[in-house]
Amino acid sequence: MTESSISTLPKLKPILDRVFVKPIKPDETSKGGIILSAVSGPKPQMGKVLALGPGRRHEKTGKLIPMSVKAGDTVIFAEHYAGHEVNFEGEKCYMIDDGFILGVVE
Repeated sequence: MTESSISTLPKLKPILDRVFVKPIKPDETSKGGIILSAVSGPKPQMGKVLALGPGRRHEKTGKLIPMSVKAGDTVIFAEHYAGHEVNFEGEKCYMIDDGFILGVVE
């Protein structure tokens, strides 16, 4: 998938506070200066947000809690807690809960 294909996605629409992410392999240091260490255990991953749901409703007030990311954002997430691996159009992607995204690379 290329940058231009982000606009043609999704044929898949996440629900609630799910985020559909395609992993990317960053250099040792990203453009933002973030170093993804090679320590043992679950390693943080970087990915491009392809699609996302509308958000989750607050259980008491019923108000929509907005998503913390938008389509096209480059995010860091913990693969161990990433949710579900999805094979979409022949590529490995993840369906992640918004709360498991660790940060957005600006």
